[in-house]
Amino acid sequence: MAQISTKIPNPFIAGMVYWLFLILVVGICVAGTGILAILIEIKVFVLSQGVYLGIRCYLKNRLGTKQYW
Repeated sequence: MAQISTKIPNPFIAGMVYWLFLILVVGICVAGTGILAILIEIKVFVLSQGVYLGIRCYLKNRLGTKQYW
């Protein structure tokens, strides 16, 4: 990106292009990381709920139909 901005003869516009490209690249990286973190968190949340439900079903079958709580 720096090579593209050095080929522009006007230094002000070259600086603007450089910073716009930099902000764009950093923004894409941050957004990608955020989306990845959200997807991982959702999978962990669903997995933990599945484990919880499995333990509840196991205990219900193991202890019979009596409710102790």
